[in-house]
Amino acid sequence: MVDEVCDNLTVNKLSNLLGNVGIGTNDPQAKLTVSGPNATVNIETEEILRLWSMGIPSVKNTNCASLCLGAFEQGISGRARLDINLSGILSSFPE
Repeated sequence: MVDEVCDNLTVNKLSNLLGNVGIGTNDPQAKLTVSGPNATVNIETEEILRLWSMGIPSVKNTNCASLCLGAFEQGISGRARLDINLSGILSSFPE
């Protein structure tokens, strides 16, 4: 586990012997593994990844894409669901 400080933000990341990097996990299984919140038995999704390009005031709005992972069926055997959200403006703008 490596702690890095970038602009007063501490980033925890794990790199294993295979070169795999994990965010939110201690056991990355692919080149980049991002682990979100624990799954529930409900029909819902949770945002696990957000990408954006910053806008310029009075010139161009911020562009944003996010991946939300969850289920579209209830219960323990509910099948997976992946929502891709595209937006011209972030709902909660990062500081």
